[in-house]
Amino acid sequence: MEPQLEWVVPVYKKTEVLGLQTFLHDKFAVWASNGSSVEGLWNNLKNTVHESVERFVPHKLLRKNLDPEYYSKDIKRLKAKVRKAYNSRKLGVQYMEKLKHLSKQLLAAKKEAQETFLKSVLNKEGKCWSDFYKYVKRRKENRDNIPAIKDGDKRIVTDPTEKANLINLYYSSIFSSEDNIPHIQGENTSNPFTIDIKAIRRRIRATGRNKSVGRDRIPGEILKMGGEAMIPYLACLLEITFNNGALPGDWRRATVVPVHKESDRSLVTNYRPGSLTSVVCKRMEHAIALYLRQVWEKNDWLYEGQHGFRPGYSCESQVITACQDIADALDNGDRIDAIIVDFSKAFDLVPQGWLLVKIANSGVDVRVVVWIREFLLGQMQRVRVRGELSEEVRVTSGVPQGSILGSLLLLAYVNDIGQNIKSTIRLFADDCVIYRKITKDEDMINL
Repeated sequence: MEPQLEWVVPVYKKTEVLGLQTFLHDKFAVWASNGSSVEGLWNNLKNTVHESVERFVPHKLLRKNLDPEYYSKDIKRLKAKVRKAYNSRKLGVQYMEKLKHLSKQLLAAKKEAQETFLKSVLNKEGKCWSDFYKYVKRRKENRDNIPAIKDGDKRIVTDPTEKANLINLYYSSIFSSEDNIPHIQGENTSNPFTIDIKAIRRRIRATGRNKSVGRDRIPGEILKMGGEAMIPYLACLLEITFNNGALPGDWRRATVVPVHKESDRSLVTNYRPGSLTSVVCKRMEHAIALYLRQVWEKNDWLYEGQHGFRPGYSCESQVITACQDIADALDNGDRIDAIIVDFSKAFDLVPQGWLLVKIANSGVDVRVVVWIREFLLGQMQRVRVRGELSEEVRVTSGVPQGSILGSLLLLAYVNDIGQNIKSTIRLFADDCVIYRKITKDEDMINL
């Protein structure tokens, strides 16, 4: 595939913010009254947002800069002179001599500029490493984020589309068979879900800029600049999805970007999936995640030894508590045995049916369980490599990596891991260490 040398991009910094907010505010009443179906409202919202981008966000043409970071104006002028001399080289000997002279000048200037650039970066003591990494990346022979990979027959695959399909085939082979999804029983709860406008406002303000968009092509910048005018749309949409027990199809479609983990880059097994999903859906996921954390904290439901994806906990807190327990035992002259467990493909293999049962029994509003069920069921994914897309496949197990809810749902699934264990277990998500003080043979058997 030929590299894209120019493209049109929106310039969000020059957005007519007041006009954008007024437009969204004036459109809301018409939008909210046109249809009660989730899909219909969602499509109308997409159209409204896309129209606002076209009307209030200026666009500009970008051209890819193929010159190295250290090229100066003088070098670019010399390049132009060399190009002109090269075109005139057949007019006579003097033109050929001029070409040779200018070429030597250009090579010397490039060498000097390169050395000056590297000295400048190193003298800044790491304050401008991004420039240095750009330089290193440019110097690599293979600039592709995913180089040639091998298929099952050890055949070398270089075509981006074929790479994408090969990686997606590997990802889909990991999924377990489709789970039997249980009927969600409606029970009264002392913790009903309510839409928190303040929380939605905080999430809009915290929306990151320059984030990759999902398939709906709604950028985070528009949510952020829409501000107060965008809040009624999100609140209304969240309420409709809860009342109808349904989610838009776009929210269940992910574009997966393979991220290299370790070792041989030619093996598909060494790439983990990162899902690019709808920015709007992520705002809704934040609302659900906040509610789940509040209820589970109130009910003291999460296992106390779980240190992953929880406020006030971290990988460091897991290590510190485990090391402290071991140090105390050693100070007393005791022996400690430990088992380290790392579950393979934990995110991808979560049985969705069992997960929903566990969440339903955690004291949360049944509407939240139905919302999560709709979020998980019918998930579709495709892999993107260098702008080329694979065929779409159905996701039959697991929780989406890269989503807001994914990590929290994994905690819910592994939450009962310590119930029948007679030893101490400390977790960070699915990574766990199990240890026990050994005073007799029975202790080893229990461990």
